[in-house]
Amino acid sequence: MRPKRGHTGSRWALANMYAYGDGVAENDLEAFKIYSEIAQQGVEPGSEDTGYFVNALISLAGYYRRGIPDTPVRSDLSQARQLYFQAASTFGVAEAQFQLARMLLSGEGGSVNVQQAKKWLNRARKNGHAGAMGVFGNVIFQEGQTARGLAYMTAALGQCSPQGPALAPGHAGTGVLARHRRRPPGSDNDVPEHASAERRRLRSRAA
Repeated sequence: MRPKRGHTGSRWALANMYAYGDGVAENDLEAFKIYSEIAQQGVEPGSEDTGYFVNALISLAGYYRRGIPDTPVRSDLSQARQLYFQAASTFGVAEAQFQLARMLLSGEGGSVNVQQAKKWLNRARKNGHAGAMGVFGNVIFQEGQTARGLAYMTAALGQCSPQGPALAPGHAGTGVLARHRRRPPGSDNDVPEHASAERRRLRSRAA
């Protein structure tokens, strides 16, 4: 069932199918293993596989952040923070910048650093991340920049569609929207456009 190692797009699509239970039995551990293979393989600068690689980093960060019950994969917040940092700093991915900032604000995987969190939130909001804009607004509101903070929070709400995504599991109470139900959020925009075709092809083979 598993594609050959060289077919990064096919392997990524299969990992997502396992993560979603899309055409195959849901299996987070199997998804984790494939994402790990993609991440360990690395990527050449400018490669068409860059999107798959970055998506794998973010997906792994999410798994390390929460762990996978009844498997050897335990929560490792320090590793999660490191993976988000890699995707945020090297590839400038808004979702990774946002998740890294959240960990910095809460002290997950290390010490609390509000100034660094604000830096990453600011970068993510400039990259169009509505959740980062809302959290950034809330942080500066709490610091006393009332009018500016309210303006950012209001603008963030305006960018969220009423039919948009719901709060992802594990994010309840944060007031932050996440794009996906199960897997680490925000990653579909970071993969090549033909990725959905890879997923459809593998789904048809699994049927």
